[in-house]
Amino acid sequence: MKFRSHLAFAAGYVSSLLLASCATAPPVPESLPAVVPARYEASFDCNSPESALQDFVCRDEELAALDRSMAREFRSKVRTVELLGRAQLMAEQRRWLVRRETQCRQPDSPSPSLAGTSAACLKGMYRKRITELAARQRPQVRQRKGSHPLSTYVEFKPVDDREPALCGTMGKQFNDMIAAGGEIDPTAGAGFSELAGSHGAASFVRDGRTIEVNLYDAGPYASYQLRAKRLTSNGQTLIREDTLPDWIAQLPNSGGSFSNSSSQTMDYAAIDVFATQGREFVLVNETWGYYAAAARGESPHAGVYELVQGQELRPLCLYRTYLTPPTAKIFDRLPTLKGLQESLHAMSGKVPPGLTANDRLDQTVLERELIWTLFNMPLTALDEVEQSGVTPALRRRHDAALNAIFAWSERNLPSKLLYRRLFPMIAPAHIELTRSFQTTQGLKQDQATAAADLLLMALVDAAAENLGDDAPFADAARASGPYTPRFTVAPAPGDLEKGRNFTSLHSATLNRAPPGVISDYITFETTLPASARWQGPAGDTPLMAAVRTPETLNQLLAAGAAVNGENEWHKTALMTAAQTNQLAGAELLLKAGADVQRKTVNWYAPGAGGPDQEEGAIAGRTALMYAASGARAQLQRLLIEYGAAVNAADGTGARACDYLERNTIVTDEERKELRSLLCGKR
Repeated sequence: MKFRSHLAFAAGYVSSLLLASCATAPPVPESLPAVVPARYEASFDCNSPESALQDFVCRDEELAALDRSMAREFRSKVRTVELLGRAQLMAEQRRWLVRRETQCRQPDSPSPSLAGTSAACLKGMYRKRITELAARQRPQVRQRKGSHPLSTYVEFKPVDDREPALCGTMGKQFNDMIAAGGEIDPTAGAGFSELAGSHGAASFVRDGRTIEVNLYDAGPYASYQLRAKRLTSNGQTLIREDTLPDWIAQLPNSGGSFSNSSSQTMDYAAIDVFATQGREFVLVNETWGYYAAAARGESPHAGVYELVQGQELRPLCLYRTYLTPPTAKIFDRLPTLKGLQESLHAMSGKVPPGLTANDRLDQTVLERELIWTLFNMPLTALDEVEQSGVTPALRRRHDAALNAIFAWSERNLPSKLLYRRLFPMIAPAHIELTRSFQTTQGLKQDQATAAADLLLMALVDAAAENLGDDAPFADAARASGPYTPRFTVAPAPGDLEKGRNFTSLHSATLNRAPPGVISDYITFETTLPASARWQGPAGDTPLMAAVRTPETLNQLLAAGAAVNGENEWHKTALMTAAQTNQLAGAELLLKAGADVQRKTVNWYAPGAGGPDQEEGAIAGRTALMYAASGARAQLQRLLIEYGAAVNAADGTGARACDYLERNTIVTDEERKELRSLLCGKR
């Protein structure tokens, strides 16, 4: 619309010059001024929107305001919700962001009416999401028996006490606060009075001077926590990000002197100005956990300074706090768990395209924090589960995840083969985790098993969220009350299949049903409407699912199965046979007339999982390319004998010769021979 308005203006201007050619012509401007559309402030940078939808939000004042409101509500919940509840909150938010993109997608050049309809759609979604977030509450907390588990990991121990009696007494008071409530809150300490800071007002006035603690939202790298940046007196900085690290660096053999900042976000977990015993002090606390120096192998600290006449700080007590050395590179130390995680990532696929880079950053960092905490501070998570009574909700969600993984395994042969590799890793990974908790953290058997349950569920459930429809997860989140789990946390191979029946001819062939069952399904499906016959998810055919079983292939071909039937990205049974290294299946298909020159097209569908998304991302793949990537030399030669084009290129320009470099099963001698066939003159 803007481009057209410029043309209309220019045409009118030129016409006026022609009509007034006898008069003195006005000076012609060298260029027309650009019309800059109004832009409004959203929760993201409207000067650099990352998507067309973000750009659309920035152009609508009400939408931008709703986006800010939604982001504030979401970040507030991230700050306050319990650790495991945050994982569920993040999953809900991710699904909402993806649905927002798909349900209110903008055409490339929307007309005003379409733009209005889309804006109304977005505004409705925002208002509903804001209401949902506002209504979300923490679970009811039960009465705790004994000390808070954080006291197992955090203890204030003096390492520089310049007033020993004071430092010893304060250290004990701080430890009592941790044991009672799991944090240092001067407002809860006997004889303490909070003047300003992380647990009170932002500022106070003393002797005509304004003492202020700068608090701010630290963003995704700190779980959107309200962190403390600095302390000022009448605008003069008394504490900045390197004040406490400079003190730590003065210690002999200092472990924390590697950095001039106490955290990844160059701030502190808390700064509190408080009064006790007729004196005023400042407590500066480094963070504990994933965002702390301890996450990188160092020990966080806390420092107490005396505030003299509201304008000078005197260092008094320096404490080392987080004393449990964290385990770095968790997955490298646990090979079975690492293999499981890699397979889960391969299954779930890439992040949905509806998420911007900032959205993905939020998801990644918060997921890493959860895994780090579950592994390095498991007692805090176990306590949270016990206090909030969320075990039934966690087990509902895990059952939904396992069901989603099984349903995904029924998509096609590559999915089923990955499922068969992945599932046998779950129970051994659980055993490995349990032993690690016992040996590295000294947990009792029941504690170690429960901690392994939480971490394994977190990994599996997060991966399953990208598969299929999100309805099972939403249902699990909404349900309440007692629950009897269907599956164990770490089911053995075959457990998910128990009690299930084949659902179609495609399902029967995929799971290698006996010939009689295949025959029954063929008979049944010939009675169905043509559009419903012999198709699996995404258009995969039973012939594609049967390439491992020559007898079933012959049954299907004899029954009239289309040898060149394609799925939604034009993949054929011959390509599947080549991809899965099925020589006998490929021979049968070629003799039956399979077209060796067929090519795939671009394709994407949310919930399809990693293998399908990876295949659909690159168009132009042929059976020979699939074979070159992972089949034996004999199968590659067979395709060439049937006329496969060795110089055909996929959408990225790669040829079968390039795919051969990924092949890990051919011998060096075979690779040399195949290169002469596939990589000749181009």
